[in-house]
Amino acid sequence: MTFSSYQFILIFVPVTIAGFWFTARSADRRWAMGWLILTSLVFCACAGVKTLAVIVTSVAGNYLCARLMLSGNSKCLRLRAAVFSVGVCLNIMLLVYFKREAAILTFSNLVLGTRFDLARIVFPLGVSFLTFQMIGFLADIYRRRLKEVRCLDYLLFSFFFPRVVAGPIVRYGELAPQFARFTSRTLREHAPVAICLFSIGLFKKAFIADGLAPFVTQAFDLMPADEAPSAITAWFASLAFSLQIYFDFSGYTDMALGVARLFGVRLPMNFNSPYKAKSIVEFWSRSHITLTLFLTEYVFSPLMKYLLQFRLSKALLTRAPNQFKHLLMTVMICPAIFVTTEVSGLWHGISWPFICWGTLHGVYLAVNQIWRALRPLVWSDRRSYERVMNPAGLVLTLACSTVALVFYRANSVGSALSMLSGMAGLNGFLPTEWALLNRLGIDTWSILDFQSIREFSWIIVLFLVVTLMPNSMEILKGFQPALNFHVNPVPSTVSMARSAGQEAITSPTNASPDWGAIRFIQRFMREGIRLNRVTASLIALACALGILALNDGGNFIYARF
Repeated sequence: MTFSSYQFILIFVPVTIAGFWFTARSADRRWAMGWLILTSLVFCACAGVKTLAVIVTSVAGNYLCARLMLSGNSKCLRLRAAVFSVGVCLNIMLLVYFKREAAILTFSNLVLGTRFDLARIVFPLGVSFLTFQMIGFLADIYRRRLKEVRCLDYLLFSFFFPRVVAGPIVRYGELAPQFARFTSRTLREHAPVAICLFSIGLFKKAFIADGLAPFVTQAFDLMPADEAPSAITAWFASLAFSLQIYFDFSGYTDMALGVARLFGVRLPMNFNSPYKAKSIVEFWSRSHITLTLFLTEYVFSPLMKYLLQFRLSKALLTRAPNQFKHLLMTVMICPAIFVTTEVSGLWHGISWPFICWGTLHGVYLAVNQIWRALRPLVWSDRRSYERVMNPAGLVLTLACSTVALVFYRANSVGSALSMLSGMAGLNGFLPTEWALLNRLGIDTWSILDFQSIREFSWIIVLFLVVTLMPNSMEILKGFQPALNFHVNPVPSTVSMARSAGQEAITSPTNASPDWGAIRFIQRFMREGIRLNRVTASLIALACALGILALNDGGNFIYARF
């Protein structure tokens, strides 16, 4: 059962909301929390007994480590460090085992003579996100950011079903204070924004992302091994997958934020239009935000500090000229960049394609950081630099991320290299069947069917949407849709009336409808939407289209991580 299923939308969510409202109204918040813990366990059980067993075991083990670090003996620094180290190692071992379970069981069958059924291997739902969340939880206790952990809050923090499928990676200190504010008024206060978020996410996932899936599958999975893709086919497939994963993950993020908001809980923002990024550094800060923050805090920053301290101890920086010190420091931390991106790649999957994906992004980030340090020395005029490089950086970042996503999607390094050779034009420009028709003297452009034109036009339209239009967080900016998305709230009715009156005074009486439309667009880009009959109709339409587009094969891409 996923968020984009009839069972979840029509049965699970209504039953969960009804139970939450009844317990919050007739009892106190502890009963409401208990109900959410119970329904979250049911949600995990629907993904399989294996998923439930793994999550319960991980939650119990990490809670034991937390209690040991918070106990009276925690004053012993060695004991705290030992418990923390053991907890982190156990979490990593759990993740590595399930990432490579097939290889481990195959080795066991060959060497030890066991008879494990490899066909029945199922990756537990959301174990990657849970593992990093638990590591961050233990780290907060070890660093004394958390001095108290209540059992009921911890269980709901761990099992809360909106974040189980694919994150975001949350901190205990972000959610626990919100659990204390559960009341019977929660649903009425947050339901309108929650429904908007969920409907937008459902439309993105079911209508757009799942609509792109057949062509992506045809190009990456069903293409014959001996057939090399042409430039048109390779680029079209790669761009289609870039859009598919964009709308799939952003759709899930919106749905998760919306479902959590039904219970008065704001989850952290996890996606912020990465294809609007003008550099690969900005791309990482916009895409999978909570994972990037986790890797920055627990992998990159410690390594960077160690490398800089080591270089300082060798007096390497003091010997360099002043104008090159920043550049030299950037070069010194490049190993930390590569380690961080490789950890990200291995977190997604312990296989060569993901290692190549991490390596590529490591190269991108290293080049970007070195250029940022070198740019003031070779291009001192910042205004002219931004005027040229902002649009160029947008195109270059999009192209680089698309190339890296080929390894992310391909089933093997060989198939990824084949796709990249097609993108480079080494296999010809036109598809194989088009080239054959050309040799026979048939004009291929005259036989283009409506389906091909529609698919190509759809790709263009979607790229214009993701690069020019505001995202769901910006559309709902006046309602604080996410925990770490802070914008001024929607103006009150009085202030809106005053601003409308001021506009009527300052604007000419014979303003044309075009100027009114421009003002509407500007206000929409500045303030986001206002909940009224028009927006309610649009949201209802998006929800209806999303529900009609649901299918059994529409699992979230990130669910397998």
